[in-house]
Amino acid sequence: MEGVKIRAMNMQQEKLQAEDMVFELLSELGNLYLELGKYDKAIEKLKALVDLGETEAAVFKNLSKAYLLKKQVDEEAREIFEKTIELEPDNTELNQVLSEIYLAEEKTDEKALNVFQKVFKKNPEKLIDISRKLIHESIKNKNHEKIWNHLSAFKTESDHLDQLLKIYMLESWENSAYDEVASYLNELMKDDQSLNLHQWYIVNLVKKISGSDTGIEISHEDFEIFQKYIESDVSFISLDDLYYYLTASRVFNKIPVKFTEDKKPSIEEYELFLGDDSFTNIWDMGLNKQNSKLNIQPEKNLKIWEKLNLIDDAHKTEKENFIRQTKVKDIYNRANSLLILKSNKKITNEITDTLLKTITKISGKKNAYIQGFSTDNGYVIFWENINSLVSVAENFLKDFSSGDSNNLFQFEIVVQDISLSRNSEARYLIDDLEISLSVLCPSQEIDLAKSESKGKKGHQLLISSSVKNLIEEERSDSIVPSEISIIHPVTEDKIPVFNLCWNDAIKKIVNGEIKTVGKFSISKELHPNQVFTSYKAVDSMLERFVVLKVLKPGFEIQNAKKNVKKAFLEQARNMGKLTHPNISLIYEVGEDQDLNFLAREFIEGEPLKPPREINKKLNWKQAVNWCIQISEILLFTHNKNIIHGRLKPSNIFTISKSEVKLTDFQIPGFSLPAKKLENASAESLTYFAPELINDNELSFQTDIFALGVILYELLTDINPFMHQKPNKIFDQIQTKTPESISNYNKNVPNKLNNIVLKMIEKTPVKRYKRMKDLLADLKEILKAE
Repeated sequence: MEGVKIRAMNMQQEKLQAEDMVFELLSELGNLYLELGKYDKAIEKLKALVDLGETEAAVFKNLSKAYLLKKQVDEEAREIFEKTIELEPDNTELNQVLSEIYLAEEKTDEKALNVFQKVFKKNPEKLIDISRKLIHESIKNKNHEKIWNHLSAFKTESDHLDQLLKIYMLESWENSAYDEVASYLNELMKDDQSLNLHQWYIVNLVKKISGSDTGIEISHEDFEIFQKYIESDVSFISLDDLYYYLTASRVFNKIPVKFTEDKKPSIEEYELFLGDDSFTNIWDMGLNKQNSKLNIQPEKNLKIWEKLNLIDDAHKTEKENFIRQTKVKDIYNRANSLLILKSNKKITNEITDTLLKTITKISGKKNAYIQGFSTDNGYVIFWENINSLVSVAENFLKDFSSGDSNNLFQFEIVVQDISLSRNSEARYLIDDLEISLSVLCPSQEIDLAKSESKGKKGHQLLISSSVKNLIEEERSDSIVPSEISIIHPVTEDKIPVFNLCWNDAIKKIVNGEIKTVGKFSISKELHPNQVFTSYKAVDSMLERFVVLKVLKPGFEIQNAKKNVKKAFLEQARNMGKLTHPNISLIYEVGEDQDLNFLAREFIEGEPLKPPREINKKLNWKQAVNWCIQISEILLFTHNKNIIHGRLKPSNIFTISKSEVKLTDFQIPGFSLPAKKLENASAESLTYFAPELINDNELSFQTDIFALGVILYELLTDINPFMHQKPNKIFDQIQTKTPESISNYNKNVPNKLNNIVLKMIEKTPVKRYKRMKDLLADLKEILKAE
C-alpha cells in the first residue's frame, strides 16, 4: 500500500514537471517568436500557455505586447489587455490603448473609469472629452452618484477636479439638478474648506432660485456657507467674486431662510442682520417664526469694501482702514457714476500706473475722482462726472494700447450712471454696481468653465442705455448696439448695452481731421443711422458726386461667425455685382483709415410721392405704373436672391413719369430690427413688415409688404400706419386693418383695393408669395381699364 502511494506521488510529480516543461517551453517559444517579429506564432504559443491556466503577469504582458505589435485590437486582444491591467494596473501603454477602445465605444462602467482615471491624469484633454460624455449620460439617467465617484477619483488633483466640477455644474444647471450639485459640494467641503467651493455653492444657489418658477426656501446650511464666505479675511480675487457676493446678498434679502428648531438664531443674531426692524418684529421672528429674511445690506456692511483693495493703498493698517471708511462715505454721498474695467490677464503694476495717471490727468482741479478699488483682474472706479469718467476710459485705452507689449492685454470696460438714492440709503449704488458687473461677469449664463474674459478681440467700451442718453448729445463718435443685454436685478427690466467706439474715426471726420476716405472727398453729412453714416462726397478721379456710406466702427453682426470687416467687404462686393439700369450702382467698396465704406451712385431726382393730375386729383394709373416698374426691378433682384429690405419712398427716386430708380439695398447682416432703430423718422418705420419689428429675418414677402404700404400711400396720400409714437406705429402695423382705399379715392377700382390689402396682410403666408404674381395682377388692372 505504501508503495502504491509512493508511485502515485512520483507520477504526480512527473506530471507537474512535465507541465512545467510545457509551460516553460511555450513561454520560451512565445518570447522567441516575439523577439523575431513573428507575432502570430508568439500569440499562438503564449495564448496556449494562458489557456493552460498560466497566471504570471510577465506572460500576459508579453502576450499583450504581441497583440499590440501585430496591431490586433479585437475582442480577443481586449480580453488579454484587461487581464494584464488587472495584474499590472500601472501599465501606461496598455491603459492608453484601452482608454482609446473605451472612448470609441463610449464605455463608462467602473472598469473603463479606472482606466480613464489613470491615463487622463496625464492627458487632461481626453479627460475632459470622456467626462463630458459620462456626465451627460449620467445626468440624463439621473445617476449622479456615478459622476461623484468619477470626480472623487481626482480629489488629490485639484486642477483636474476643478475642471470636471465646472463641467458637472454647467450640465446639471441645464437639467435643473441644483440640489444634487449642492449635496456634492457639501460633501467636498467636509474635507476641503477652500473658498472657491463656498463660492460655487452660492452660485448654484443663485442659479436654483433664478431657474425656479415656484417658491424656494433657503436652509440654515445655505446661510452658514454664505456667512463663512463673506466673513473670511480673504480679499475678492476677481470681479466675479464681487458679483457673486452681490447676487447672493440679494437672494438672502429676498428669500426666507428656513431654520430647524436646533439651528434657530438667537435674538442677538437677528439684531446683527435686522438693523432696520423694530424690536417687536425681531422678537416675533425669534420666538414665533421659523422663517425669516436676513436683511444683509451691502451698503451698510463694510465687508464689501474690506474685501476689495484700494487702488492707491495696497496695505491694510488701522489708519488706512479709517481712510477707507471715510472714502466709502464719500462714495455714498457724492458718486453719480462708476466704471468697471476687466482684463483678460492678471493686473500688472504697469496697468495700475497707467490708470492712475489717466485719472490724475482727467480729474485735474475738478476733484471729480472719488475712489477706486482693485482685484486681480480689474478695477471698480467711482466718479462724480459721467462725461469725465467716459474720458478716463477712452484715454486709458488710448494710452495703454500705444505700446507693442500691451497687445497681450484685452480690456472690457463698462461705464454706468448711479441712480439717485433716497434717504441716503445708497441702495441704488449697489444695484448699479451689480448691473455693471453682470455685463462682464457670467451673470444669467454663468460659464465657470472659462476663466478668461468673454469679450471679443480688441478692447470694448460698453455703456448702458441711460449713460448713452446722458452723453450722446455731446459726442460725435459711434454709439452702436451691442449683442449684450442685461436684466435689472430689482425691476427685471431688460437693459440694452451699447458699444462706444473709443478710437472712432468718424469723430475725426466731424472734427475735420479726416477729409477724404479713399479717393472720395467728403462734402457734407446726409443721414446717419445706427449702422452707417452717409455723406455726399466727390470722386476725385472722375469728378462726380457719390453717396459715401461709412460703416460705424464697433457695429456687431448678430451671431456673427465672421469678422465684421471681412463680412462687410464680402457682402458689399456681392451687392456691387448687382447691375440694373433702375438700381443705383455701387462704384467702390473698400477700407481706409480704419473705416469700411462703399461709394454708390448719387441720384439726381425726386423721392417718390403721390402723383397728381393738373386738377390735383390723385392719378391712380400713374401710381400703378410706378409700382409695376418697382415690382419688375424687385423681381430681377429676387431672382438673384437679393432682397431690398428697407423699401420706402425716400429710397425710390422718380427720374421721369416713366422711370424710377431704387437705392440703398440692405447689406445682409448690416441692419437692425425696427424696434432697435433710434432717431429714425416716424414715417420710415411704417414700411416695416410685422415680422421685422422684433426680428430682422428678411424675405421676399417683406419687400411686398413695404411696396403695399407705398402703393396705399400713392393712391390715397395717406400712410395707413402713421403715428407720432413709434410704439403706436408698431402696434398698428401688427393689429390695424387699414380702411378701404375707395374711402379716400373713389376712382380706384375695387380689385386694386383688394390687391393692396393682400400685399399688406399681417402674416407673410397670406401675402403674395412671389413678386411675379403681384406683377401679373397689377398689369391686369391697367389692361382692364
